[in-house]
Parts: sequence; structure tokens; C-alpha cells
Amino acid sequence: MRVHFITPTRISLINLTTIGDSEKREDETKIGKFSSGQAYATALLLRDNVGIEVYVYGGEDELDGKFTEAITYSTTERICQSTNKSKEVIVLNYEKQFHGNCNSIHTFREGWTESQEIETAFALQLGYNWETWMAYRELMSNVLDEGGYVLEQESYPELETGTVITLSFDESNAFYDVWKNKHLYMNFEAPLFKVSDSVEALKNDEGWLRIYKQNILVFEDVNRPSKFAWNIKFGEIDERRILNNVYGVEQSIASAIQNTNNEDFLREIITKDFSTKENEFLSSNGSYSSYISDEIKNIALEVYKKHGDVKSYSWLIDKIKKQKDCKIAGKRITTVEDSLWSYSREVVIESSPVITHTKSPLSPNECFEISPLQKEINKYYNFDLDVEVKIAKLKGSKVVADKYEKCLIIDESFEVEKDFHIFVVEYLDMKHNENVIESLSKYICNLIKK
Repeated sequence: MRVHFITPTRISLINLTTIGDSEKREDETKIGKFSSGQAYATALLLRDNVGIEVYVYGGEDELDGKFTEAITYSTTERICQSTNKSKEVIVLNYEKQFHGNCNSIHTFREGWTESQEIETAFALQLGYNWETWMAYRELMSNVLDEGGYVLEQESYPELETGTVITLSFDESNAFYDVWKNKHLYMNFEAPLFKVSDSVEALKNDEGWLRIYKQNILVFEDVNRPSKFAWNIKFGEIDERRILNNVYGVEQSIASAIQNTNNEDFLREIITKDFSTKENEFLSSNGSYSSYISDEIKNIALEVYKKHGDVKSYSWLIDKIKKQKDCKIAGKRITTVEDSLWSYSREVVIESSPVITHTKSPLSPNECFEISPLQKEINKYYNFDLDVEVKIAKLKGSKVVADKYEKCLIIDESFEVEKDFHIFVVEYLDMKHNENVIESLSKYICNLIKK
């Protein structure tokens, strides 16, 4: 099998024999930044016994006219005489094939060829820890940067100007599997969902985690499930072009999800039966921000109202339930105890609150109807309820103040005789802007004042 990586630009002999100082480094539209990929790919392919031929078309000599550069590869052992240390280094078998120029004393009508061996400074074991697929990535990245294309056939149309890198291998070669599964290493499919300007969710039939940067694979873990593959425009990579900090990228993707307005994507991940597998990517690692978009809250409420339940990534559901305007079961409210004691307590509202007492007039005479709760309070205390009270199933406390909804919520098991002291604290915290301890002290003072 022969595969040709073709670009309309001429690769420099300098780039074939040196590493570093990439002219693409300051160009954000380019993938290549290190100017070392060609050398790593060459060493890797030679170790895997892949045939490599490079043809550079469009050269022109002032005296001898047009020429084509043809390059194949071999290796030689370099030995240091003083230390007896040796390395197997890569050698370019270089030919400069002139097309013929009747004005030159050196040429005939058919042209002629200059040949030389150019010993590089690259050891055959360069990139010893690189994987075979990385060679494809480097060659394909350059094709994309230079606006080229790839052909899988025996020959190719000869170029007027440009470069062709041809790889030859058979089905027993490790590169054959890479080529047949090249979609895993470079993404050429449109995203399923655009989550943000820098995050895209991709189709993932394989089911394991793959992260692409500018559509080039920069991380994969076949042992970690993921609903989507991800394409990003951020993230630091090392010299192997692998992500340095996967955890940080996971948080950044989670942040993009929290802020997205893409309803199609949100309806995919916020459903009545959404589930994640053990250790699945994004299953538990959300961002530090508590903000979520209105679209997330609206879709979660819509699903909850229709099905009586709503599920998504656990951290996203948790953030939904911590929103002040949360209207689904499981809403979480931090009690006033944060400002009273060193221990905080988070109260979870596990069912939809139902009004049990209202402060609004219910009769034409603008009189308040005495609610069962007020009647029960009147048995023990001289206390008039002037706030709305709802009842629900609570976890973490018998009473909680929902300052956003401007109401108190009591647990289904709330008993006035036993739990009213908690009620009073939450009541004062909701009714007054000042410190609840001061409010409570003033309230007690008024009770005991002569």
C-alpha cells in the first residue's frame, strides 16, 4: 500500500535535517509549533519499517534550470573515537534531479542528477516513547497547515510545485492499523454540538475518552468511558503533543457546559433517565463556578414537570439544585447556621413545596383566614405568621428559609411544640437584613421587656 501526503508548498531541506525554530510558532491558525514533528515521524516510521520517499517539486537553479529533489532514508552508525560511544543516526539519500537546460554546460537534453548522503543529527531512536499513530498525526498536521491533501493509490499526479511524502507499507505493518483507524487520530467530522466557541462535542461510537485540540488527538484513555469525544481550542501540550493537564481540561469543558445556550446539546444531557458509567469523563468533575445558564434551569424544570424526575451529570444537577430560583425537587439551601456556628448545614428540599400558610388576604373583608399551622402555633406561642409557609420533604433541617422565593419551608414531620425554635431563627433571618443573632436578641428583648 502506498499513501501520498501532498502539499502545494516546498519543504525545505533545513526542516528535514534540523529541529526547532518553527516559522509557524506565532501563527494561531497553524497546528505546527515545534518544528520537530517531521524528524520524530521519520524516526518512528523507519523503526516500524515503513518506506519513506520525499519528492520536492518546483526547484529552479539560476544556471542549470528546474530541478526536483528526491529523498530516501537509511541509517548509519556514528562512533565517538574518544569515548567509543555509538548511535545509529538517520541519513538522507539526497538527489537533485535537473530537468535539463540547453544553456548550461553541465546538462544534456535529458537532464542530470547530483547525489549525496546527508547525515542528520537525529538518532533512529528519536522519540523512543512515541506511538505509531503520532507519525500519521505529524504528517497530516503539516498537510492541513499547508493546504494539501492525501491520496491512497499507487501513484500521484506529478506537481509543478510542491512536496509529496510517500509511505509504503503492507497489512502486517503497525502503520496499516493506524491508517485504517485514522479517524481516531484526526477528526474530520462536523461536531454533534457546539458547546462554546472553544468546545465541541463529537460523535463517539468507540465509547472511550478522546480529546482533540483543533481536531488533532491530544489525549485518549481506552479505559475511561465518555459519552462524547471532545474537540477544544485550549490546553497545554508537551513535546509528544499530549495534554499536560487532563483534569484542568475536564474542568474547562464542564465550565463551558454550565454556560452554554445550546438547547439541543442540553436536551441530550438533561433527561429523565440520563446516566453515566463508573469513572466516566465529566461524571463528577465540575468547574468551581456556581453559575449555570438560564437554558439549563429551564430545560431541567421542563423535564422535571413532565416526568417527575430529572438527571444529568451529578455535578450539574447539584449546581441546578443550589440555584436560588431552583424549582425542581432536591433544591439545596444553606441555612443561617453558617453565620452562627463553625459548622454549616445544607438543607435539601426533596419534594415540591406546597403552600400550607399564606400571608395574603383570602376573604372579601381583607381578613386572614387562620391556617392550621397558625392555629397550632397559637396553642403554644403568641406569634403571628406574616410570611408564606410551604411544606415539603426536607433533608438536613426541620425548617429552612428560601429567601429567593420569600417563604419558609417546613419539613413534613415538623412539630410546633418541638421545632418552633428553629422556625424562629429562620423566620428572623428571612425577615431582617441585619445579622440574625442581633435580630434574635432584639426579638427576645421585646418579649422580656417590662
